Amino acid sequence: RDVSGDGIEVDAEELGEGTESTVFRGTLGGAHLVAVKRVKICGYDCLQRFKRECEILAKLSPHPGIACPLGFDPTPGKRAFILPLMDNGDLGTLLHDKGVVLGEDLALVFALQAADALAHVHGMDVIHKDVKSSNLLVTGDWKRCLLSDFGLAECVQKDERTDAQTRADIIRANRGPTGGIQRVRIVGTLVSLAPEVLSNQPHSSASDVYSWAILCNELLSCTVPYSDSLMDNPKPHTILDQSFNQAELMQAIAKGLRPATSPDTCAWANTLITTTWCGEPSQRPTAATIADNMRSKGVSGEGFAPKGRRYRADEA
Repeated sequence: RDVSGDGIEVDAEELGEGTESTVFRGTLGGAHLVAVKRVKICGYDCLQRFKRECEILAKLSPHPGIACPLGFDPTPGKRAFILPLMDNGDLGTLLHDKGVVLGEDLALVFALQAADALAHVHGMDVIHKDVKSSNLLVTGDWKRCLLSDFGLAECVQKDERTDAQTRADIIRANRGPTGGIQRVRIVGTLVSLAPEVLSNQPHSSASDVYSWAILCNELLSCTVPYSDSLMDNPKPHTILDQSFNQAELMQAIAKGLRPATSPDTCAWANTLITTTWCGEPSQRPTAATIADNMRSKGVSGEGFAPKGRRYRADEA
């Protein structure tokens, strides 16, 4: 719903910034603490993407595993999503910047919640296209992680554009080539993208579950995917911002390279991960099947406080 008249106040404190939006702490109605995700509108295509994300979120809401907005602000120059404030932030920051160690039990609970959210998304004929740890928000009580950021998401039946149109949309929306890799349909985050997407095939529910497998292994291993394969800063960025030194990694993924699984992870979980990130999309289980499989192994319930965090040498 339109909440532009409900008294949205944005604090100077910036919670995070991405390619297409900046998130601020704010209040709604003078008292309700919220996160204000202000969208960067740089042209017609960005405006259409904002409208599409509004429509998709309205279609998917409500769901306990999705960061459903409290409302939208369509005011020109202030267009934003108003979201519940998640005190713990996103899983990527928790794992790799704050050194949080989830432990196997909590990692599997969060992975199950993400699979449940994806099953709902796919059941509504939507593809997320950017499943990764930084797009999973954790509630303040650690009980749930919520799938967020549907800026790249698309309804399956509406994806009728030609390859030329898709390529033009990507370049226009990013203000022209950035010096990175420019390919048809390749949008998302490099380390999470399925090999068929890196080979210019369209995104699908199967490519989403491939990304889920990369995510699940990341939660269990507490390691940035392919961090030992990159020659520069291992933090993942949107693929259009990657320099050409990532081309070899793209080729290796297409040929079968995957992140190392943790030897400390239970055998059935590693088997599920490797089955789900296989190179043939038709052989990957659906998100609903993944969730059923995990429940059959005893994974269920809500999250809980993590085991602790890793300390860097300079903190000793």
